[in-house]
Amino acid sequence: MSKHTLDPCPFCGEQPEINDIEAHSHSFQIDGFKMPDHPGSCVIECACGAGLIDSDFNTVATRWNTRAMPLPEVTIIEINTEVLRKENEQLQSKIQKIQKLLSDDGYAISFQSLGQYRTALIKALKGGAA
Repeated sequence: MSKHTLDPCPFCGEQPEINDIEAHSHSFQIDGFKMPDHPGSCVIECACGAGLIDSDFNTVATRWNTRAMPLPEVTIIEINTEVLRKENEQLQSKIQKIQKLLSDDGYAISFQSLGQYRTALIKALKGGAA
């Protein structure tokens, strides 16, 4: 038939069936329009419902056997590493801000009460003015 062999179905792993449809004419009409003649085709069908149709076996087999390449795991790891690096930078910045505020005695004594100092620290840590 040809040099191609078919890969298993990418969805269920089963071996698909090959059906050649010979060229033929249609004699019936739908709402007054004659169905066009069929030039012939080759159909690959799997029991799970997956399938392809094209003009000949070689073409449809090439399409069937062409699979999308999955992203390499390295890319996913690199993406996760970048996300974690940015999050780490943000956390380090917050830690430095906390250390600066807590080590500044002048800042602490500028408040009339411990409650005001605590409220100001919380506001500063959430991104408000210090």
